[in-house]
Amino acid sequence: MKHLFFVLLTFGNTIAFAQEKDYNHTQTGDAPSNVRGSFTKEYPQSSNTRWEQQGNQWHANYKDDNNRSADAYYDGSGNRLETVTSLEKKDIPASVDNEVNRRYKVNGNYYASRIERPNYGTFYKVKYSRKNKDHMVFMDEAGKKRHFRKKYSWDKN
Repeated sequence: MKHLFFVLLTFGNTIAFAQEKDYNHTQTGDAPSNVRGSFTKEYPQSSNTRWEQQGNQWHANYKDDNNRSADAYYDGSGNRLETVTSLEKKDIPASVDNEVNRRYKVNGNYYASRIERPNYGTFYKVKYSRKNKDHMVFMDEAGKKRHFRKKYSWDKN
């Protein structure tokens, strides 16, 4: 019985450590120089940058030049894949705000982020709750709903 317990404990720890290896948290100095160089060139005014790695993709969490929380994602070659910036209501385009309120009847009770992808342009991710259920929708700058097929490894929702 003791032997079985020890084997199960060891097996559980092995699985836990293997899982942790799939998502390595690193410091800024650990990101490859080409990734850091691309980031610094694109966001020279950024501050408080923290780096994480998942597979061959790098994620920089930082404060932008307006002190907003932002996230930039890069591939291993230093090519930017996506930038996500949290927005205050004053930063949301009127067309997006009007369409969200008209279509989803949320009366301004929603959160939005601006997403910039080199191959897709700029669009907005809007999160809101209605009838005790959370919803998420993507819109372009004109307030038109958009759909995407390509998901990156960090896409959770």
